[in-house]
Amino acid sequence: METIKKTSKGILWTSYILQGIVIFMLLMGAVNNVLQTETAVKGAVEMGYPSEYVMALGIILVVSIVLYAMPKTMFIGGLLITAWLGVQWLLM
Repeated sequence: METIKKTSKGILWTSYILQGIVIFMLLMGAVNNVLQTETAVKGAVEMGYPSEYVMALGIILVVSIVLYAMPKTMFIGGLLITAWLGVQWLLM
């Protein structure tokens, strides 16, 4: 017989808050890319991306964030966000 271990409410709410912070921070960057702000375009050009790709990069990040925010697709979204951050780190 298997025993099911319950997670405490404190740990559950802490995970929700931390996930919310991560989602909010990534969403701010994605919105900057979609709106093509001066800072986003300048940063993308400095990393080697053409300025025309800034909106597409923002849309890809928004889709990844939405997938991460939904419980059933969290794994796929997490993989896409990890890949996104890895590419950004390599281009720095």
